[in-house]
Amino acid sequence: MTREIEPDWTAFSLRRRNERGVRRRTEGIFQTEFFRRALLAHFVAAIVLGCVGCADDRTGHELSAAVARASSLSDRPTSTLSDVETEAVTPPEIRVGDVWTDRVLGVNKEFKVESVTDDGNFIVDEWGNRIVTDKNWNLLTYRSVTFADTPPTNWKKPLIWFKFPLAPGKIWAQSAHWETPALDVAGTEEVRAKAIGWERVTVPAGTYKALRVEIRDRIIGTGGVYDLITLTYWYVPDVNRFVKYSYRSVYEGAVDAEMVSYKPAPREQPAAPQS
Repeated sequence: MTREIEPDWTAFSLRRRNERGVRRRTEGIFQTEFFRRALLAHFVAAIVLGCVGCADDRTGHELSAAVARASSLSDRPTSTLSDVETEAVTPPEIRVGDVWTDRVLGVNKEFKVESVTDDGNFIVDEWGNRIVTDKNWNLLTYRSVTFADTPPTNWKKPLIWFKFPLAPGKIWAQSAHWETPALDVAGTEEVRAKAIGWERVTVPAGTYKALRVEIRDRIIGTGGVYDLITLTYWYVPDVNRFVKYSYRSVYEGAVDAEMVSYKPAPREQPAAPQS
């Protein structure tokens, strides 16, 4: 006689409860891990964004400090600038007829002082473009070297890329207004500059002791105009100008120049008056 075996419902129920418990614990662990990773990612993103903000703040603070330092330097009398004035470079002696030949974009071109205006500014043929500068080479009218058809840009006050007397460690800042009338655009230009120090630099004209100056120039204008310029030049007092010039612009691209020769005009003629 066969005895019918009764199923063990109690054991079966226990197994089912255990399986459901394991599944819930596994799902819980997965959800907890997912939440933990999401929270960690959010935390990391917050840190990164915070650091970007910190960097922006830090940059702003540094620029503000640079402006403050530049202002304090320019406001102090010359007699108190003994540290800054070490090996200082005096303003250039520019004459009509002075000619520098430079290798620009692989081609030799002249940089020539053509005439002087009634107010003592110079009209200069800069590598085939007519520009206007003050007596210290600071721009009043500029034409692009890389875009020959671009109309001129003007400043009512000179754009200070050369702030004499120059000396290692000197810094300055400027906010200048510019306009390009032919394109009906205008805006502001923020200059931050520093004289780095004396270096020996070799160009086709020879080897010179030159003062290296670095400039950052940010341009913002109407109609969405924007440009960021970096300029490094190596200034040599004996030739009254830079012997090497490295210019970078978002809009214009790169312009590198090195002096090939310098032919000064006779020095018996008077220079532009120094104010």
